[in-house]
Amino acid sequence: MQDDPNDRLTKNESNNIPTSEQEPEDESSPKIANESSMQSEIEQDQAVIENGEIQKEESHSRTVFRKFIRWTFGLLVIFSLGYLTAIFTIYTPKVDELEKSGKNLENAQSTITDLESEINAQQNEIDRLGVQINNLETEISNLETEISNLETKNQELDDKLVAEQSKYYLQITLLKTRSDVISAQVAIYQENPAQARLLLDSARQNLNTVGSLLPDDLKDVVSPLQNRLELAVGEIEDDPETAISDLAILAGDLLKIENALDNNE
Repeated sequence: MQDDPNDRLTKNESNNIPTSEQEPEDESSPKIANESSMQSEIEQDQAVIENGEIQKEESHSRTVFRKFIRWTFGLLVIFSLGYLTAIFTIYTPKVDELEKSGKNLENAQSTITDLESEINAQQNEIDRLGVQINNLETEISNLETEISNLETKNQELDDKLVAEQSKYYLQITLLKTRSDVISAQVAIYQENPAQARLLLDSARQNLNTVGSLLPDDLKDVVSPLQNRLELAVGEIEDDPETAISDLAILAGDLLKIENALDNNE
């Protein structure tokens, strides 16, 4: 342990320095030389004391600086521990969660891509079926048009057939009526009024049929024929010759109607 400079000074003063009670000695004597040496040591001790105080101040500054370094290091350690704790408790789970979310996103994206491909395939199939449906609808429309045309043609054919049948039936009826009229003439000439009446009754019915079958522009000719027939019937017994003459006129009119129908074809 280092001695205190004050103790050393006291010791030196008590042991080596002569007091005032001692006799003065010559400056050239050993005592004087010793006193000079002691004075030099005192000065050195004072220098040492001052240096010690300086060192104490430096030691205090170093202590403060060391404490500052320790606190700083401690704070850095605490901060580092907090940072590491934050990394392991927050950052790492978040990173794992983000990685998991990224994988889920990739899977979802892959699923979406597959679904889009499937949707595109389905859409292409729908488009293809739509084209087929349009073609079928076009074919159906064409068939319906053809059927309608055929129905129209059939109706026209039916109408034409009915018209032809009516025409032929009218011609046949006119011929039968003219035949009955001519036969009634023969019966009157043979003096067979009963047979003449029967034949004229048949002619009367046929004239009614002719009236229903004639075109609209010829229907007005039937009434004079019917009047001529009724006139001849009333003359069968009273005036057979006039009856025969009227029946001849009636037969000629019927022939004119037949010729008119032939000219209209």
